[in-house]
Amino acid sequence: MNRFKSVVSSFLAMSVVVSSWSTLSFAAEDKETSFDVEDWYSYEKSDMDDKGKLAPKPVPDDDVEIVQLTEEDIQEMNDNNAIIVHSDEGYVTTIVGTLYETPVHTYPELGIVIGQISDLLGLDSCEELEPLVQTTVNGCITFTFRQMDGDFEVANSTLKVLINEDNIPIMVQSSLVPHLNTSYTGTEITAQEAEAVVTDLISNQGIILTVFSDYTSQCVLNDAQIQSTRCYRIYTDNPFASDGADMPYLVHYVDFDGNYLKNYPTNNLIEENLDEHDNDEYFSNLVAVDYTFTVKRDGEDFTFSVPVSYNSRDSKYYLADPSRKIILADFYSFIYRGTLTFEKSDDPEEWDENHLITYYNYIQSYDFYKTNFNYLSSDGFGIPTLILTGWCDSQHNPVDNQCSMGLINGWSVFGTSDANTFGYSMDVTTHEFTHSVTSFARQGNLYYNEYGAINEGFSDIMGNIAEMSMGETDDVTWSIGETSGNTLRSMSNPTEYGQPLVVGDPYYSNTIALPNSGASDISDNGGVHNNDSLFSHLAYVLYEEGISLDDLGFFFFQAMYLHTPKADYDDLYAVLVVSAQICGHEEIIPIIEEYWEETRMAGDRFETVKLTSNEGYIRFNLVINPVECAVSSVLLLYNVDTREVYYTTAMEDGTFSICVPNNGRYQIALEAFADPSFTEVVGVLCYSDLGDWSDDPNDMGTLSLKSGEINELETITVR
Repeated sequence: MNRFKSVVSSFLAMSVVVSSWSTLSFAAEDKETSFDVEDWYSYEKSDMDDKGKLAPKPVPDDDVEIVQLTEEDIQEMNDNNAIIVHSDEGYVTTIVGTLYETPVHTYPELGIVIGQISDLLGLDSCEELEPLVQTTVNGCITFTFRQMDGDFEVANSTLKVLINEDNIPIMVQSSLVPHLNTSYTGTEITAQEAEAVVTDLISNQGIILTVFSDYTSQCVLNDAQIQSTRCYRIYTDNPFASDGADMPYLVHYVDFDGNYLKNYPTNNLIEENLDEHDNDEYFSNLVAVDYTFTVKRDGEDFTFSVPVSYNSRDSKYYLADPSRKIILADFYSFIYRGTLTFEKSDDPEEWDENHLITYYNYIQSYDFYKTNFNYLSSDGFGIPTLILTGWCDSQHNPVDNQCSMGLINGWSVFGTSDANTFGYSMDVTTHEFTHSVTSFARQGNLYYNEYGAINEGFSDIMGNIAEMSMGETDDVTWSIGETSGNTLRSMSNPTEYGQPLVVGDPYYSNTIALPNSGASDISDNGGVHNNDSLFSHLAYVLYEEGISLDDLGFFFFQAMYLHTPKADYDDLYAVLVVSAQICGHEEIIPIIEEYWEETRMAGDRFETVKLTSNEGYIRFNLVINPVECAVSSVLLLYNVDTREVYYTTAMEDGTFSICVPNNGRYQIALEAFADPSFTEVVGVLCYSDLGDWSDDPNDMGTLSLKSGEINELETITVR
């Protein structure tokens, strides 16, 4: 928490002692999955190998008149049973229900379907949409499109359309930018200048970044807080990854005028032209033989077999599997030097135990997706897998985590650390494997707030389903990482590990107004790991209701492929409903509906948080006018009796809300920063005995309050 030494210093200046900081097809006979394109689209599988870009745009024929549908029209078509979800701006983000009563068989017909709801989506033309991929699951086809602004990709902006087995469109989900308009008339900076903006800003915090210049590109930023802007997208390593963020990169956005916009963690490097790489060649001369090994796993002997490959060219043995196209290599060499140093040995039985069992568990993760979903590797098309051992930063300091690192140079890459034993747990490796699947399925990754918590929830769910169905655990509590000797979370009892059961409870992490590396330090990027229990606990509930592991896997895998990057809890509810319908489990829809109400994920979560009182705790709410002045501020509460500090950043709506234990007297301060990375302090305000705010530390008051009380602090107006 070095970033917040200034906060601690401010409290010390007020004669407050701070002791510490708290931190945080399917295998079943009746189920099929396929990545083959239906015959009536006249496209062969080979045409889809570069993710569908050879498919035509969904543009209606010129002679077809497009009549715009209203929400009332859609409800009438569905006997008032359609689910329609809206963005904060009022545009439709998800529709579950019949969208077109005539079967569709061609892209132009699909264009009519999209065109008729374009006003609801805020889509000006189907010409904005570029086909990416289509998948067939249980007879239903999901089409994925991304939004383009001319030649510019709109980051994290995808559209999903689901067509049922009768060729009737029954769902659409949109992360599109409504009425996209990003014209730029200035003199744009160069890519190198944009990268310098990033490194100069972060270096002011005393942090050294590695920029991956090969991935710097121009795009349009599609974000919940910033207006759509043409900008540079710049990838660096993530120096905060060891603090619990298992996303190995930061993606930074700098506009064409040189203004730094924001950053957030990601595992998804954007790499085009994957077909330019021929990584299959690395496996062409390898001959694999299964060897059996025994290691200590959580204090007990664990015996397993993995392929070890012999290379006649150099007479060496490699931890490599030519059939699955999985191989191990050194992290530092690949990430920081751009070279491949594969893990090899003169003796086929001499290997690092951590690397061996991690290799085994990634093979198991691969087999789980292949066996259950006919899904090959991370992208469904069989991309080769590279497991990088010895995860470290650019200074060779070990990073204590595991991660999915996206697609790099034609590899699906995973990072594993020698600083822990998480690779001993299949639920952890499948968690990371699932991150790569969801990134491909969504074609984007907004890793903060509800979007990131849903992402983490899918990974926890699929990790546990995989581990249990593959017989890799005796655990019945749906824990995460239990076979590594370091249990991280419990999906059956989230509060055991400090995770929330409902929105606004004492363990709930607030969303954040402006995701960035600074905010990630103090808020887990809006609770991406902490709040994932709100969603992942549902899998345990459904399992206890008698849904089999096979059916749960089918249900959640389908939901993953219907989800887009900007889909929140409201959109997720709609996705789960339609997934239950097409999976033949409509009986769980009432359970999902009741669950959403009980967890308070339905409705206005900001108001829910601010109005939720908890026995044994006190809640404080604060409003700053104007809202944007709250973005780079931290609200701090100091318990005079226990000497503990609690803190929070502003929620997405610009308000502060914090729940603290009722176990002593509190002093309150607000520290404001000049930048979104929380580095340059511009002022500190103290809450006084008179119930107002003062810039004089001597005015700080001490509050004693009742359990369960909600306190509205005096609004701060910035002029």
